[in-house]
Amino acid sequence: MSDLSWRIIILVLIAAAVVFAVWRFDRAKRVTPVRVSRPELGAGVHFFSSETCATCIDARRVLQDVYGDEFREVRFEDDPTGFGAYDVSSVPTVFVLGPDGNGTRFEGVPTRHQLRTQGS
Repeated sequence: MSDLSWRIIILVLIAAAVVFAVWRFDRAKRVTPVRVSRPELGAGVHFFSSETCATCIDARRVLQDVYGDEFREVRFEDDPTGFGAYDVSSVPTVFVLGPDGNGTRFEGVPTRHQLRTQGS
């Protein structure tokens, strides 16, 4: 391979690494877990979504990876009044609540790590 070919390969790899780093940083930055008390929701994982929400697909995939089918999905189209009752103003929103109703709220797509550490 010529010297020019190696330079192109190295530049492409650097560009890919930068794009990946920016994507990971942006994703982590968007989700700030907040401790909440929502006893009226009950214990478990509650996922608020919408049919028109593109990032809800990613959130659903992460939830399935961590919890399998052990979460409840509340779609805006099926229960719009529930969103207001639980102060959900954006989707995806995820509540991970213990038996006492205390837990964590995630707005945006949480990471698997966040769900495993802060979502318990």
